[in-house]
Amino acid sequence: FLDDVAIGMVGDSTAIGDAIGVASNRFMSVEAPSKVMVLLTDGDNSAGTIMPKQAAEAAKGLGIKIYTIGVAGSGVRMRGFFQRTQSVDRHLLEYIAHTTGGQFFMADSTKSLQEIYQTIDQLETREAAENVRHLNDDFFDRFLFASLGAFLCFYLLGILWWRRWP
Repeated sequence: FLDDVAIGMVGDSTAIGDAIGVASNRFMSVEAPSKVMVLLTDGDNSAGTIMPKQAAEAAKGLGIKIYTIGVAGSGVRMRGFFQRTQSVDRHLLEYIAHTTGGQFFMADSTKSLQEIYQTIDQLETREAAENVRHLNDDFFDRFLFASLGAFLCFYLLGILWWRRWP
């Protein structure tokens, strides 16, 4: 999905509350022992219809733990994201994380962002049984029989029909 994301495709504003609301809505149909959301933002809440604190309370009610990451500084580059310097509402992100049982992190470089993701990965390690079903549908037999049929037709035509014509 991130390969299709472009800078400015959703505007220049940051809607933290709406983002939490949309993600929480996706979690409502998930039956899991642990529901974790990572909120990565480079700005202050400047748009949206849902207030971030209300969205955090709703997420808490759904049993969703939110880890918040504020990105600030010019040393962080992720496929073209975070190219402008903005203020990060540290207190809001701390509130969201604390309310939902998560943690707040501040990243000022790509290296620190990678370390934060490793820390979250260690904090949220769960054993899970995977129910993966691989469907292999090979089509070679269809092409093989079609090519053998065509070969047989041309062979028989060559023996029976085309030899008669001078």
